[in-house]
Amino acid sequence: MMKRGGKGTGVGGDRSRIVMKLSADEQAQCESPANLNKIADIEAAWPTGGQPLQRPGRLFVCESLMHKMCRKGLKARYFWLCNDVLIYGAPITKGKYKGQVVLPLVDMAVEDIEDSAEGANGIQINDKRKSFIVYLISPTEKNKWIATLNRYIGLSREAAGLDPESRETDARALWIPDMKVKSCMVAGCTNAFSLRQRKHHCRNCGKVVCGPCSVYRAVLNKVKPERVCKTCHTKLGGTSPQDVPVLGQASSEKHTREADSSDDDSSDEEAEATQKEDPSIAIMRMVKDGTMTMEEAVARIAARDWVQERKLPGDPSSPPPSPKIGKKSIASPLAGADNDDGEANASVVGASKVPDGPYAMALYDNRDTQHDEEIGFDEGDIICLTQRLSEEWMEGYRFSDPAQQHGMFPTAFVEVIVDLP
Repeated sequence: MMKRGGKGTGVGGDRSRIVMKLSADEQAQCESPANLNKIADIEAAWPTGGQPLQRPGRLFVCESLMHKMCRKGLKARYFWLCNDVLIYGAPITKGKYKGQVVLPLVDMAVEDIEDSAEGANGIQINDKRKSFIVYLISPTEKNKWIATLNRYIGLSREAAGLDPESRETDARALWIPDMKVKSCMVAGCTNAFSLRQRKHHCRNCGKVVCGPCSVYRAVLNKVKPERVCKTCHTKLGGTSPQDVPVLGQASSEKHTREADSSDDDSSDEEAEATQKEDPSIAIMRMVKDGTMTMEEAVARIAARDWVQERKLPGDPSSPPPSPKIGKKSIASPLAGADNDDGEANASVVGASKVPDGPYAMALYDNRDTQHDEEIGFDEGDIICLTQRLSEEWMEGYRFSDPAQQHGMFPTAFVEVIVDLP
């Protein structure tokens, strides 16, 4: 049984010195320009925002690209290890990442995972906030990471006044991947998942359950109530759907070789604490309050040219939209403008205007669709709305699609700019 091992260390805005029994060489490295510059580089690698990472006594240890088992399968994630925290995120472009997650080592435990059809060279990370499995490129890398993690977990626990050899923690249950489940896992429920019957994860046991079986809430090891299944709600002491039992620690139930939620393709509330507002939405808010024109906003979003500060239209200090992304030319806000190659630019979002009717902007990529009736789109795409099917689903088409192929999509994946009547 996994138990609470002690109070976690602070991260984020905490600027107090990290006190830890490091070797003389490591202590010297903490204050070296190379170490300080490396941590500054990691902090600057999150264009959509992240936690401050520079802190006295923090030592960068190692880094590696791994493949993390997420709810929709293996996803590439980049990991950095410091002497007190493990940091990871999803690659966007070279040297840039999104979905920052920072996990204090004091609340962590590491397990060796045997090779299987799902992957080789696996490590299971058990933590009070997220538990997941990652796969490395070789046995040597795997063994190096296990040994290094265990060393700094022990030092972190010792610095917190805990047993450095103990690995007891109130770890989160691993989430069972969506792709492994076709129907609700609650005993006695026969609901099969479909376009209208969405999949949800119980935060206590990690099982995939339907909406009616996951309307229950309980306080686990976070302050706010979280989604739990009917079975766990009863186990935690709930007697009616309105009850919100308070446990103080997550269930000890484990599902070996399963996985938690992805950081970029799920609706997990835990990701919200580590990410600032999506930059495309920040730009659209500037359109709403009159500090940017819609034409400029569309061009900036298409170019991924995120605005860091609010500028008034015409302000010379405001940078113009980036003309290119790699080798792809970006359309000018003026329709029919020529690109650098002398050819007329195709419209990025259906010309230099916005839809006449109701529309929304995509908050996330929706390329990994689950049903034939769903439409795919990319983060920042403008979606013309045709009807609201339910609280969870809408219908529409991409503004840039000349065929106007209609389809359904999750409401949570977009922000409505002009609502349906």
